[in-house]
Order: sequence, then C-alpha cells, then structure tokens
Amino acid sequence: MHTLSSSHSSSRPFGRATGRFAAHSSRATRSLLLAGSLAFAASSSALAQTGDTTAPPPAQLAPAPTEQPAAASVEQPATTPPPTAAATPEPEPTPTTPAESAPPPSKPTPPPYSLPWQLRPAVAATVLRSDTSFASYENIKSHKSGFTVASMLLGSYKLTDSFAPMIRLGLVSNSPPAGLTTTPVPPATAGKPIDSGFELINPVVGGTYALKLGSDFKFAAFVGATIPIGTGGGDKPAPADSEAVTRGLWARSAMDNAMFAVNYFTIFPGVDFAYVAHGLTLQVEATLFQLERVRGDKNAANKDADRTNFTTGIHAGYFFIPQLSAGVELRHQRWLSTPSTIKGAKTPYTEDTLRDTTTFAFGLRGHVKLGDKIWLRPGLSYALPLDNPMAKQKYGIVQLDIPVIF
Repeated sequence: MHTLSSSHSSSRPFGRATGRFAAHSSRATRSLLLAGSLAFAASSSALAQTGDTTAPPPAQLAPAPTEQPAAASVEQPATTPPPTAAATPEPEPTPTTPAESAPPPSKPTPPPYSLPWQLRPAVAATVLRSDTSFASYENIKSHKSGFTVASMLLGSYKLTDSFAPMIRLGLVSNSPPAGLTTTPVPPATAGKPIDSGFELINPVVGGTYALKLGSDFKFAAFVGATIPIGTGGGDKPAPADSEAVTRGLWARSAMDNAMFAVNYFTIFPGVDFAYVAHGLTLQVEATLFQLERVRGDKNAANKDADRTNFTTGIHAGYFFIPQLSAGVELRHQRWLSTPSTIKGAKTPYTEDTLRDTTTFAFGLRGHVKLGDKIWLRPGLSYALPLDNPMAKQKYGIVQLDIPVIF
C-alpha cells in the first residue's frame, strides 16, 4: 500500500508537467504557424508589387505543422487566428496595353504658307483680316501730291477643312492734290475744284473651296458677288465722290475693282494654284469679273449696261525663319470689254493705256503664335506701278495687312 501510494503521488507532478509541456508545445506550434502565415502573406504582397511570379517553396516559408498531442486538444482547443491587415494580400495592379498607355499620334505640321498681299489665300481658313492701302500720287500738271486710303475688313469661317464662306467690307478716303479741278474742263469756263471724299464701297460675299493636291500643292476655287450699295454712284454723283472711288481702285492696284464699281452688281469666279514646300510658296491666280448695271442709268460718264474685266497675279514667298517671311508679287488687270469711260481716250492717256494696269509689290510678314490655334501674321509691303496711267502719276502704295488666323 505504501508503495502504491508513493507511486501514485509521484505521478501527479509528472502528469501536470506533461500537460503543461503539451500546452506550451501547442502554443509554440500555433505561434510558428501564425508567423509562417504572416511571412508568406508579406512575401506574396512583395512579389505582387515587384512583378516576380517565382514563389519560394513552402518549406522555406514555415516548418510543416506537427500533430498536436491529445492532451492539448482536451485542455485548450485549437482556434483559428484572427485575420490581420498585414495578412490581407493587396490587389494586383491592372495591366495596361501599349495602345492604352501610348498617346494618340499627332497630325504632321503643315509646311509654312506665305500669305499673299493682294491675291487670295489658297486655303480655307477662319480669319479676321484688316487690310489697308496708303497711296500717294501726283497731279501730272501741277505736280502737287494727293493721298488715298483704301481700307478693307474681311471675315471668313471654315465650315469644313475644304470650305470657308467670307464677307468683305471696304471704305475709301481721298485727299486730292490742291487745285485739282473737274475734267474735262468746259472750254468757256474753269473747272470746279474737287474736294476730299469719303465713300463706302460695295461689300463682297463669297466662298473658297480648297483642296490639297498631294503634300506640296494646293488648289482653291472662289466665287464672289458684290452687294451694290456703295456710295459715290448714281445718276449724278458729286465730283469728289467719283474721284474718291476712282483713286481707291488704283490704291488697290485695280485688283478689287468690283468693290469700286458702285453702280454694278458683279459676280466673279476665280482660281488659285500654289506650291508650298521647303519654306517656299509659289502661287498663281486668275479671276474673271462680269459687271451688270443696276443703277445710274443716266450717268453721262458711265453708259455701259455691262462690263467684263480680268485680273491675274503671281506671288512668291519664302520663310527665312519660322517667325519671318518675305514676299514679292506681280499683278495685272485688264478690261476685256471697253468701258465708255476710256473709249476713244487720247489725252493725257490713250485707250490702250487705260485698258490695263500692272504693279509690283514686295514686303515682309511676321508670324506670331498667340495660342494653340491662333496666329497673328502682320505684313507690310510697298507697291509701285510698272506702266501708265499710274506710273506717270508717280504712285507709291504702302499696304498694312493684319490677319488673325484661328
């Protein structure tokens, strides 16, 4: 009895020690499992961020779990550790394809185009353009000087890449040479002096249809018509008004004569063809004017029911730098019909002399970018006549052109 009793009492401490050891072993095992799970989650997150898809074998992350003793499961049941923020894997970034990440291709920059002085642009564009000519001339008898200002304001809007309608308004002011009198002077009386005149000329409405012919060539077709509301016309216009209208026509090198034919409705089609490459612009233009009288039937100096006129010109421009270009221009105007105002003329100019006019111009133009799609292209040119009647009157014309292109 004593022996059994001694053996039984000594086995209690041993049993409690065994239970505590099993409990400690269970908690150590769970700690190792939790640490292994945390390490595996952290490794997976790092691999997802770096893009490395090669995962280490599970044996390197944590030791394999061992079977728990039965005493441990009786004394303290195993529980699943609560999830932690570190154990939650981060979502992988959404992959992007090259088409999504690459910016859309931009349009190639068109070659620079030299804007003509008196010819039409060979492009369809949205433009607001102020164009003013300052002309000085001399009376061939008194050798005194006169001065004319002819100013135009043009607006066009590009409806499509090819078509742009437009409208153009104009004013003319003339200060004749001192002592200038009306002509012809009646034989028995002295002519009346001519005063200064200020006139509104015919507005123009029309449109340009432009095409690109390959990468270097441009073609533009234009049709315009005048609205015959200009002043200085009618049956008996004042001499100062008639003189201002005539001087304004010559101040514009006779290229805008439809606007100065205030008694006529005029329709005028025209074409332009241009080569634009390597900083160089070469352009040629031709326009036909058909004038039909709508008022002033009793005007003694102008008896024509209709008239036909033709203008043509050549422009050459070159860009020295992107901000500066130079341009030269040769212009020619000719009456295909013979107006009553020049028919049979002998003194001081013959009918053949008055039938056509040729001028030459040269100048510089700046190119200033005001915004993403806005350009200011101011230009200054000087024109001189190559034949009579303008040459004999010593015409000199300064043109200030300020277009804003949108």
